[in-house]
Amino acid sequence: MTQNNELLEEIIRQFAWNENLSVMITDTNGELILSVMGENPLTSILLDEKKEELFTRIKDMSAGVRRVVNPLFLELWPGVHMVVKPVEATRSLSYYIWAGFLIEDGSEREKKEQLEEQLSVRLPSEDIIENTPVLDEQRKSNIKEWIQKLENMAARILGDEKGNEAIRLQNRLLLESYQDIEVGLDHMLDKLRKASHTFDFLGIAEKLEEDTYQVTKVSGEETEALSGTRFSLGEGFLGRGLLTRRKEFWESIENDPRAVMFHKRRLFPTSLFCIPIQLTGGAEGLLFGGKFTQTGISEDERELAGTMAAILEKRVHFDTLQQENRSQLHRLSSLVEISKLMATIPDYKRILYLLVDISLGLVEGSFASIVLKEAKTEKIQLVSRGSGKEQISEYARDVTRRYYLEDVQSTRETHIRKSDGQLPWDFPVIECPLTYNGELLGVLCVGMDGLTDQEVEGHAEFLETLSTIGGVSLQLAKQETVHAEEEKIYSLHEAIAQFDRSAYEITEEASRIAGDFAAVQGKPVTEVKELIQACHLSFYEADFIKQHVESARLVKIVREGKSLLENMNLAEWAVAEEEPKQFALACSYAKGDQLNNLRIHLGADQLVRTFLAFVEESQVVEEEITLTEDIINNEELLDMKQTVKELNLSPREQEVLDLVVQGYNNREIAEELFISGHTVKNHVTKIFQKLGVPDRAHAISKVYQMKYKTG
Repeated sequence: MTQNNELLEEIIRQFAWNENLSVMITDTNGELILSVMGENPLTSILLDEKKEELFTRIKDMSAGVRRVVNPLFLELWPGVHMVVKPVEATRSLSYYIWAGFLIEDGSEREKKEQLEEQLSVRLPSEDIIENTPVLDEQRKSNIKEWIQKLENMAARILGDEKGNEAIRLQNRLLLESYQDIEVGLDHMLDKLRKASHTFDFLGIAEKLEEDTYQVTKVSGEETEALSGTRFSLGEGFLGRGLLTRRKEFWESIENDPRAVMFHKRRLFPTSLFCIPIQLTGGAEGLLFGGKFTQTGISEDERELAGTMAAILEKRVHFDTLQQENRSQLHRLSSLVEISKLMATIPDYKRILYLLVDISLGLVEGSFASIVLKEAKTEKIQLVSRGSGKEQISEYARDVTRRYYLEDVQSTRETHIRKSDGQLPWDFPVIECPLTYNGELLGVLCVGMDGLTDQEVEGHAEFLETLSTIGGVSLQLAKQETVHAEEEKIYSLHEAIAQFDRSAYEITEEASRIAGDFAAVQGKPVTEVKELIQACHLSFYEADFIKQHVESARLVKIVREGKSLLENMNLAEWAVAEEEPKQFALACSYAKGDQLNNLRIHLGADQLVRTFLAFVEESQVVEEEITLTEDIINNEELLDMKQTVKELNLSPREQEVLDLVVQGYNNREIAEELFISGHTVKNHVTKIFQKLGVPDRAHAISKVYQMKYKTG
């Protein structure tokens, strides 16, 4: 604290003691510049219990008393008064003296109850009321006289501090501009205006288009109308400031026609300054400001205006560096996030959405999309977000053609595709192949609208790194998805056995013959596996399978294969794909009742003929087992049943042996008795053990021997 300030405090303290008041000095925004002095009892209570509300009311009233000359008595709460007197230290530096508190006349008890109600505080005793000055005409006159003398002394003392204050102010503003790094440029402009105690308004104008500018930020009471105002280069004071590209200061401009932009908005500045500044990306801008009440701009104020312009430029540069730093941190965190997916259970769709979101958000693109082509179909899978939805589908087809069909990008490198008339947009697109071990998994495409070539190239480097990690993640997710898919199919197949064992056996038989037939034809392992899985799920409807299985191809095989079985239409079979046809053939074989229909209705189809021949060849050995089939006639079969019943066998074993004697194979016995093939094998084995024979031929012979012995 300077010696001048110490002197001022001593003078204020003496005045406060004489009048039994508390005194404070604030700037024009209501901020304290010296401590509260005096021992007014009511002030002590309010500072203890309602300090925040007290100074809020003082700040609110500061704006309304700027043009006051004489001491003014204000009622802060009903019945509670203060007196305020402006102090004009210099032409550009003002303060306020506040003194209080005073209460209205009345009985101590009534005043105490009223004050407690109005202030929402409890007064410890009636002594507080007794020792608080009462506002009457005599006291008003005394206070006015004293506060006028105090104002004169304060003006001299505070005015002497002006030179040093200007330097301290500039240093403080510069320091605070770097300390308060979280606020935006709007808040920074407002803070500069309030802290300067000098200019009534400040504003920033930015280049909108060629030779056209717009006021984008403004700070000051009742100056909101300036926001959004457009003007041309050289137009009015602001346009001239941009045209000359140097600091400009104008005084006594109340009637100057160049101020028409302000006058149209009912603003009448008396002085104005304009200083060109550089904004984000080196764009041209203008800092302007001025006064409404005082006509001049002192040398100190001109230096202050230059300091504020420098502060704003440095702040813009600082914000740009901060933004670049945040952007890099965000990019690194995004790379870490997508990398973490490789350490957990990958999710294919989640990775696709994550890649799109990261690309769109962190590189400020207009759109981001991933184009994938299904291996066995002509379908394109597209995940996209952002603008240009109308053109993105056509663009995705072009990407598919170039990367999957023409394979012109055999090196699989990231490249920037310029807007050369072939793109649906007038801005470049970064295309990043998503690869793994040389295999193309997809293409990440990000539109770069409104960015410089240098910015686009910087984003391309980041996207290339992102696509490398994304390719690995997609491959891992793809493998995990296949594994999970197989688990689902296995579970669905096993579930059939719980409620329909015979249906389960049919699906087992269908998958066996389908796998054998496809393998004989030399089909790839993946196709054989897919066909077997479709047969395992043949019990279910295609719509049900679609709800639980990701493979659209598998669902298609089941759906189209069942349709072929139902219709048995040669024309439909002729145009059907091979896998659904193989599915239908395997299911017809497993059910055993549709092979003749295949011969009758579809015998002309080459695949059907090949399948029937394969089935006949695969059944030769089983057919030859029934050696006595040609010597058994129908009459003998009827007599055999009685002989079988006489054997030491269970009823079910007797039924099985009776069918064996008639020449049924295991599958036919299972269908006849509605039991599984596995159960039939168990019964046949036990029958052989009980009869003491090694095979079917000996079993049949033993039955005949018993018949003729008993006959």
